[in-house]
Amino acid sequence: MADLTGTTPADTYKGLLQINDYTDGIAGNTGSNALAIQDGAGNATALAVSTDNVGIGTASPSAPLHIKTSNTTDTLLLESTGDSISNAPDLILYRNSATPADADNLGIIKFRGVNDGTVGVNRSDIDYALIQSEITDASNNVEKGSLSFWTRGVGSVDRRMTIDSDGNVGIGTTSPNALLTLVSDVTATDAGQIRHEASQDSTYFTQIGTRYDYNKSFVIDNRGDEIITYSKGPSFGLHLDSNESDLIRMSTGGSESLRIDSAGNVGIGTTDPKKILHIAQAVNGDSEVTFHNNDATSGSSSQTKSLSFAFAQTGSSATRSVGAMIRAGKEQEWTSSASSQDGFLSLYTTKGTLLQEAMRIDSDGNVTPGTDDAQDFGSATKRWDDIYATNGTIDTSDRELKQDIEELSEAETRVAQACKGLLRKYRWKSSVAEKGDDARIHFGIMAQDLEAAFAAEGLDAGRYGMFIKNTWWEADRVIPAVEAVEAIEAVYDEEGNEVSPAVEAVEAQPERTELDIFNNIEDAPEGATEVTQRGVRYTELLAFIIAAA
Repeated sequence: MADLTGTTPADTYKGLLQINDYTDGIAGNTGSNALAIQDGAGNATALAVSTDNVGIGTASPSAPLHIKTSNTTDTLLLESTGDSISNAPDLILYRNSATPADADNLGIIKFRGVNDGTVGVNRSDIDYALIQSEITDASNNVEKGSLSFWTRGVGSVDRRMTIDSDGNVGIGTTSPNALLTLVSDVTATDAGQIRHEASQDSTYFTQIGTRYDYNKSFVIDNRGDEIITYSKGPSFGLHLDSNESDLIRMSTGGSESLRIDSAGNVGIGTTDPKKILHIAQAVNGDSEVTFHNNDATSGSSSQTKSLSFAFAQTGSSATRSVGAMIRAGKEQEWTSSASSQDGFLSLYTTKGTLLQEAMRIDSDGNVTPGTDDAQDFGSATKRWDDIYATNGTIDTSDRELKQDIEELSEAETRVAQACKGLLRKYRWKSSVAEKGDDARIHFGIMAQDLEAAFAAEGLDAGRYGMFIKNTWWEADRVIPAVEAVEAIEAVYDEEGNEVSPAVEAVEAQPERTELDIFNNIEDAPEGATEVTQRGVRYTELLAFIIAAA
């Protein structure tokens, strides 16, 4: 090529590539096959070509295409001037293998730098990250591929994220089985977390993940305080916690439906639960709580629903026993016919270690004991006042149930005759104390007189069912007054640490005295008062008197 201006290239066209009489613009690299195209000043740095490599910015290319620059602007620019929507420039990494197979690498983009070792001693080129594509299925018409992202940890570059052929993203796994799958070594407390931080302060954050060391397969925490956890280990179940406000609330339709306060009280329909469970409903009518057994299979006549009351054993809060229970159930299998839908309600109590039925109300409203001929209605220390009935009591008098059937002895006859003369009228002291002169007059026998009449004939009244004598011990127990306490919410610092705990509200209570009753002197405290009370079965007493007439 002739000189373009007839002047010296080095003076006029410095920096331009030329191939001319100036050594033809090509410089040979002695001892190699590389050729360098020189610029107008004879500098062989613009483009170098060897047998296999091309260098731009370097005379010693170490790759098929080696671009070397110190610029901070674009190093490689692919430009398209086409107007069509498909005229975008593209970069193709093409593996043209004669024997393509699954797991073949299709292309790798590496991000390489150097370490801070001493030059000539231990400084090395290091691949700090890379992007790699692989064939996952090379089968004709069903070809599939994946893309993975790698970063350097200590000592090696490891795969961190994979996008499979279905578009599933896996972090920590090469086989994601969902749109996003995260797998990590969660033996550390805070491993396996998705974390969102406030840009203003990184101490304000929310995390979602797992904690293997706590057997927690799902955790959402706020600033390190676990809010929601699901445990699959020794402590199973879903755990909700609110360390910041000591309050858990659930809302539906924009209104609060359920609340658990700092004292553990649960409120449904109320924001101020007063007890362990407080249910409130503003309704002009029945407010109902339903327990529903929805087993509709044939033979379901044994269906019941129960409400149990359990208590801890002394010295072991983890060991509990049921002390009482309310149970409802079917009297027979229910059908769509209303006449067949009969139900019952039972009360159960525990005697020793056995939970047994104490009373039942059947579908007709009849009240029956849990066990035949084994329970009393009232007791010597817990008596009913009045019993209203259309008819009197029916006492079983079947001969087949009795033995030792005899006529009265002479001594017994004399006692019966004496008892006729012992009948008196009287008024109850408690009624006089309550009603004064309006207290009514009753008629009967004094149990002490009946006892003495038997003793006068050398007989023990306690041997006869008409006479009852009970002894117990009584002691007063003083319950101290309780001062009112106002509720105080817990106080936390900016990092969520509790500064002062919450205080539950307490209603004021005056001092009061309660009477405790003990059936055995061994159970009674020192100083307890012994009380003996006698009673009479009048149906038997009257039959006794009539027998001697």
